[in-house]
Amino acid sequence: MDYEVVVVGYGPSGVTAANFLGQYGIKTLVVERDEDVYQRARAVTVDDFTLRLFQAVELDQDLLRDMESDVSFSFRELRTNKEFFRRKQTHSPYGQPPASLIYQPAMEKSLRAGVERFQNSVEVRMGVEAVQIIQEEGSVQLTLKSGDQTESRVTARYVMACDGGSSSMRKQLGIRLKGERASQDWIVIDGKVEKWWPGRDCIKSWFDPDLPAIDIPLSMGHHRWEFPLQNGQTPEDMDSEENWWPLLNRLGVTSEHVTIKGHAFYKHNELLAPAWRSGNVFLVGDAAHMTSPWAGQGMQSGIRDAQNLAWKITAVLRYNQPDSLLDTYQKEREPHVVAMTHLAHNLGKMRVETNPVKNWLRRTGYLIANRLPVVGANLREFKSKPPARIGVGYLTGKASKNSPIGRMPPQPVLMSAKAVPFKMDQVLGDWFVLIGLDCHPREAMTPAQLTAWESLGAKFVVIRSATKANPQSLDDYIDHKDELAEWMRNFGTTVMALRPDRFVAASDLDGLDTPMFPRHVEHQKIINA
Repeated sequence: MDYEVVVVGYGPSGVTAANFLGQYGIKTLVVERDEDVYQRARAVTVDDFTLRLFQAVELDQDLLRDMESDVSFSFRELRTNKEFFRRKQTHSPYGQPPASLIYQPAMEKSLRAGVERFQNSVEVRMGVEAVQIIQEEGSVQLTLKSGDQTESRVTARYVMACDGGSSSMRKQLGIRLKGERASQDWIVIDGKVEKWWPGRDCIKSWFDPDLPAIDIPLSMGHHRWEFPLQNGQTPEDMDSEENWWPLLNRLGVTSEHVTIKGHAFYKHNELLAPAWRSGNVFLVGDAAHMTSPWAGQGMQSGIRDAQNLAWKITAVLRYNQPDSLLDTYQKEREPHVVAMTHLAHNLGKMRVETNPVKNWLRRTGYLIANRLPVVGANLREFKSKPPARIGVGYLTGKASKNSPIGRMPPQPVLMSAKAVPFKMDQVLGDWFVLIGLDCHPREAMTPAQLTAWESLGAKFVVIRSATKANPQSLDDYIDHKDELAEWMRNFGTTVMALRPDRFVAASDLDGLDTPMFPRHVEHQKIINA
């Protein structure tokens, strides 16, 4: 075959896939029909889960340089310009800011620069479109068309379709999105800040029964506003700058403050593909699912899809894992996508309520809750929530309330035996790793388990708790604040295996077999034979 993987589409999902496949050494071709980064900002934020994934390909610090992480959220009444509620973010246990504002074109440029590190394994062709899929047993043939209409053909073991909500790949596969298609149009107005105005640095939900609005300070001096079109209005009615300024003026913004750089109309569709895999072709990101923007999870869901699938493809191609491992991709990612879609739906209903009575009740409820000592304090703090647990998938044992299986542990700062600080994931690497708390993980394993993890390329790390901070080797690390130790003790575990996405795959509580134990691999070989 010409390539092991072809990635179709070079937006956030595709460039994430390219970075991880490149780091894993997978021979990859990326094709993108556009010649450059799409210049309109769409997504507005990333969270600690997403940045922790990018930390694995050593891009988190490059990305954070162009982000703003001191984010606060304000709920304001438009008619009186009075704030009735504000949230500020606090520390995240996952080693990254809980929420960071982005400017998407800059973020994508940084991610594409990251791919350039892997020119020995990743080839990128811009201005090239995948126009036909032919699947054969164990491979995929793609017909590619360049800007001058020249056609060529390539073959690959797998294809990742990261070509967006209007995915031509999905249409060629005959897969139809299902769900709720919204009827109401929204206008998004993007601007470049020319002069600061009071409150510019805060995400604001403007509550108003006639015309609610969302007001978002993007990074690098950019800003965004979102307004629903009113009854009877069409995009054609609002398709000129003279119609936008009255909307911005209501929020205290004038031409002195910003230069308008662009606009777009969109609907808050909530759609899901019933199947994300067809043979050796996988739908990723918006090609597989779309959500309303209220939780800021659309782009991020695609990034997580891409990383999840990239490491699983690598496990199949490089570590003798069965192809059936790839069937866990949708099983693991779909529940989280659905949960984020529901969250976004509910947040949207709360933020854009136009019923005057419900609007008053909502505002009053926030005012009362804000004055209650405990409830108010919790509401005012934007705390990082643990990423949704993986309940079914590439796991050993059953995910449950009292088990670490399928959970993401915190990422504390560890000290080396020579007292040098490292974020935990810097120590763990980018692949499978077994952690032993105050013991070597090998000591808790049978010879067969040890062989299985070694054949999967796993790393073994000893972490000493603060109470037993006596390294037996210069390779030991000290959890000097007991952050990870306390988390593990709460579940009663001393050895656990982490996947490349930092979810717990196995622990000594349920047995340290690899999720697909070698005997299953041998059985697969017999069946294939």
